[in-house]
Amino acid sequence: MKKIKNYDEIIVKENSLVILDIDNTLIKFNSMGKTWWKDRIEHYKQHTDAETANKLVYDDWEVTLNIEIPEPLDCDKYQDLLERIKMTNSKLMLLTARDINLKDITINQLNDCGIQIKDVHHSYPKGKKVKELYEQYECDKIIFVDDHLDNVEDVELEMKEYNIECYLLDHENL
Repeated sequence: MKKIKNYDEIIVKENSLVILDIDNTLIKFNSMGKTWWKDRIEHYKQHTDAETANKLVYDDWEVTLNIEIPEPLDCDKYQDLLERIKMTNSKLMLLTARDINLKDITINQLNDCGIQIKDVHHSYPKGKKVKELYEQYECDKIIFVDDHLDNVEDVELEMKEYNIECYLLDHENL
């Protein structure tokens, strides 16, 4: 795993399958910074068990998702990444941990941020889905980018036998 601060650090090789996360990887919500999820869990854990705390934070997140308008993290560098993907005959898809029932709002939010892509997948955990996508598409290499360490580690564990490059993104614009 490589830790990166922006899309320029992603090395796209010929015939790669580039899989990007969405939240805090492509788009951001101004009210939810890098530590929002962790901070909210810690707050709720003062009053309840860890499982309930996670559910309460997810509910808070889903409310915010439905009322706040997201912004793209970095339009220019994203466009540069798209160009590198195109020039290397690679393919881009998105993989989010968002529940599938949020599919329509996810597509609408991406469109609102100028991200026009139809190849969006929903899965948590992400490792098995990355393996499924790799087996479905003919590619020489997978490039996986996410802002959550647990997602990157899950993909690395599931894909340890495959040609994959994982990036942990701590974007400079968050």
